[in-house]
Amino acid sequence: MERADVERALADRLAKLHREEHGVLPDGTTAHLCGDLAIVRMRGVFTSPERAVLAEEGGRKRVALARHEHRSLVRRKVHSAVAEVLG
Repeated sequence: MERADVERALADRLAKLHREEHGVLPDGTTAHLCGDLAIVRMRGVFTSPERAVLAEEGGRKRVALARHEHRSLVRRKVHSAVAEVLG
């Protein structure tokens, strides 16, 4: 499989995982492999309630804290998804 195909497969898999976890498919997802490092960028990842909270004063911090806690709970799923694609 070509590098571009692997990057696309990784981006697609992580976008799917994001939808499973948050109920929102990101507007755009790109992945880049740099040696043994994978960099994934997602755009448009917030849910409607999160966007409403972001508009409030201090909302950005509250959403960031909630996302940080959620990431700690699903870290193994993310690692499994990456391993599934990269082998």
